[in-house]
Amino acid sequence: MGKITINDLANYTNISKSTISRALRSPESVSSEKLQIIQDAIRTLGYVPNYFASNLKSSENHTIGYIINDVQNPFFSNLIHSIENTLNQAYYKLLISFSRPDQDSLDEKVRDFLFFPISGLIFSPDIANPDVKKSLYTQLQNQNLYPLQLFARSYDEFDSIIVNDFYGTYLATQRLIHSGHRDIVLIGFHNLVFQERIAGYKLAFQDYHIPMDPQNILLLDNPEFVKDRIVTKILSSKPTAIISISDVVGVNTIKALRQLGLQIPQDISLIHYDDSAWADLLGITTIGHPIDLLGKLTAETLISGLQSKQKSLNRHQKVDPILFDRHSVKNIL
Repeated sequence: MGKITINDLANYTNISKSTISRALRSPESVSSEKLQIIQDAIRTLGYVPNYFASNLKSSENHTIGYIINDVQNPFFSNLIHSIENTLNQAYYKLLISFSRPDQDSLDEKVRDFLFFPISGLIFSPDIANPDVKKSLYTQLQNQNLYPLQLFARSYDEFDSIIVNDFYGTYLATQRLIHSGHRDIVLIGFHNLVFQERIAGYKLAFQDYHIPMDPQNILLLDNPEFVKDRIVTKILSSKPTAIISISDVVGVNTIKALRQLGLQIPQDISLIHYDDSAWADLLGITTIGHPIDLLGKLTAETLISGLQSKQKSLNRHQKVDPILFDRHSVKNIL
């Protein structure tokens, strides 16, 4: 049998092609009884709708773009799964684009995405250059789509969902301080999100009236020679504990400690920001995200924004991270 078409569905169900097409584009516009018949026929016959082609023909499409900045972070595969679970129920499809901060300009990635017929765009702004920030704003403002900022908020004009990174590093630093640590090195990449995490780290020292050494903050500009830079930092600062931020930093911190012959937590304590599978396997205490909640909230916010036909609902939502206490923090009191 050849490729199943809408004609085949119409003949099989005795429902008109126009009604079936409407059900594929806007399921809510068709009665629940007819929608169930059409869905059953799709499963039985193995019909695969060409969403890209139908979107080109329609002024209203159901495709969402998502630009992911951290290609190497497995956290995003779980988040995508969570977002898709909710989007699929509303018949929206997710189109993914991967970006590397050291190679790709975010405004260029957005520009590439705008060649596709998307109705919404999820992106994580990390824009230090005011010209780039203005260029990206102009692109998003001039397009007929709903933009949603995820993990960082650069534009008050667009809705955002962020993780309370300030609170996350505060929790991590507080956990180490409670265990007697004072020489705590914070390591991460230089971006907007990391600035929030630095602020949480600093406030924990301030709240416990403990002097904080600014030299214990290691800012990385790119993913090159990460392990070597961490080795150098450990040798110069001689910390009793490290907070690593991002999977690249966390994995390379483990490599650096092994190179130096340091055991966790006997010789040095470690808390990793992002609850990755490898951290769980190694018994590393982590700051994690409620991924199911974050994905569901992202998808529901997108759907609300798309249905409202507005670029913003004046929503700026914040999700608190969670401390997963394992076996990587030594009590040195």
